[in-house]
Amino acid sequence: MNREKTISMAIALSLVGGGLNLLISTSRLHLQNSFWFLTSISGVVIIVAAIFLYLDSHNQMLWGGIIFLYSNISFVAFGLSYERRLLPYGFIAMILGLFGGALGFYCGKINSSRTE
Repeated sequence: MNREKTISMAIALSLVGGGLNLLISTSRLHLQNSFWFLTSISGVVIIVAAIFLYLDSHNQMLWGGIIFLYSNISFVAFGLSYERRLLPYGFIAMILGLFGGALGFYCGKINSSRTE
């Protein structure tokens, strides 16, 4: 798989994962507990990092790492919440974000090794 397809897949997976985090965090079920704010902030950060993954090709490792980190943080917030019905959706959002962040990190590593 070439680099352009890999980075576009990383961006798409991250955008979907962040959007799913944002969608779940604003649902009626999740607003009843105190962790909705953390999941919504994580979703926004993941979406912004995915956009910068596309725009800033020199720092793709940084943006991939941010996506990876905030995907884990959002899943921890889903796990700590008392609404267990949302946990599978949080798991799906985490997996999408983890794959997107890992692919972005990998593309940044390839990009940095080419410039050295």
